[in-house]
Amino acid sequence: MPNLCFAALLTQQHAQDKVLVFTQFADTADYLGEQLGNRGVTDLAVVTNQTADPVSFARRFSPATNGGLRNRETELRVLVATDVLAEGQNLQDAHVVVNFDLPWAIIRLIQRAGRVDRIGQKHDTISVYSFLPADGVDRIIRLRGRLFQRLQQNQEVIGTDECFFGEQAANKLRDLYTEKAGTLDDDESDEDIDLASLALQVWNSASEEDRKAAMALPPIISTTRALPETSDFAQQPPGAIAYLKFPDGADALIRVDAHGNLVSQSLSSIFRAAACPPDAQPVPHTANHYELVARCVEIAAMEQNTVGGQLGSLRSIRRKLWDRLDRYRTIQKANPTLFSARLLQQLDSVLDLVWRFPLKRSAQDAISRQIRLGITDEALLELALHRVADESLCEVSDADPAETAEPRLICSMGLARATEAEDFP
Repeated sequence: MPNLCFAALLTQQHAQDKVLVFTQFADTADYLGEQLGNRGVTDLAVVTNQTADPVSFARRFSPATNGGLRNRETELRVLVATDVLAEGQNLQDAHVVVNFDLPWAIIRLIQRAGRVDRIGQKHDTISVYSFLPADGVDRIIRLRGRLFQRLQQNQEVIGTDECFFGEQAANKLRDLYTEKAGTLDDDESDEDIDLASLALQVWNSASEEDRKAAMALPPIISTTRALPETSDFAQQPPGAIAYLKFPDGADALIRVDAHGNLVSQSLSSIFRAAACPPDAQPVPHTANHYELVARCVEIAAMEQNTVGGQLGSLRSIRRKLWDRLDRYRTIQKANPTLFSARLLQQLDSVLDLVWRFPLKRSAQDAISRQIRLGITDEALLELALHRVADESLCEVSDADPAETAEPRLICSMGLARATEAEDFP
């Protein structure tokens, strides 16, 4: 809604509704909490990554979906939060979400709305408001144009009914299954996209019958789909996609054209290219399908050996942990203090362990979450040391890591022109 005052939204238009307000920065969240309090908003709380127990505030805001209030707890009507509450929380007592500022990783918008758009939501409509800078500031930094261009390019996820922005040209995020061309392969933000979360959204939207059929599939799947006849084959060429998993748990999607040339490694772009309705009929493999799949595996292994070694792909949590701690070690060496000797010794021991052995699954999940929440280098080292102490950081074994670093093929999909698909001999 254009020209709507933030305070008026909470005190007039939704004066009796529960409202979940998201912002990227803790300072902004604190500021909003203070200003709303000054304007008479009660039953209000602020949650950031500095909050000791964010789950308790989620419970107070949405008691019906979190087991009810505890003794002496009071219910909240307005909850201002950073993205510390954007994942994994049930907040569907509310049906109003406000994006006070907009994240550059558009998937964050989906995750935020997903806190209230869940099973147990009793309202027919979820309202999501997003605020843009004032026109004076906007003219200086041209944010509005950049943001809408990015939205059009992202085409990221949640269907045709959800309206986020006023301008008609960019007011709907495209459906996950759109076939319209356009990728962001050169965009660093693509590495922030959680492929598992996207897949889970598709899984949760599937019927029970489709889920049972999927569970009955064999361990390794190989199929081919026909590209829509309306596709721009210059941007969406025929070829193959391979889904691979590295020993450290990192996912990889590789797409090549019919000649084995790399088309994309963008998770979001390839996920869209592979997506099709449940009733879509497969077509026969092209004659060189398995050669193209082998080429995908070759590209993944080559990237790993070139840029990651046994640390895995650039997207792996193991690689991100090692890079962060290695950078922290470099900073400490350049700026020594009385405590640097012991700190460097701790860093060396952790880095050596991470270099030689893959992370345990629990460690991947914990470290990934903390990195997304903006953990400091010092705190990241403390987290790693704590897990080393209780033997929950790495899968230590006598095997040579170099011998177990090859990616494992999970499934593959051919992309063929409907008129050119032929049986594999």
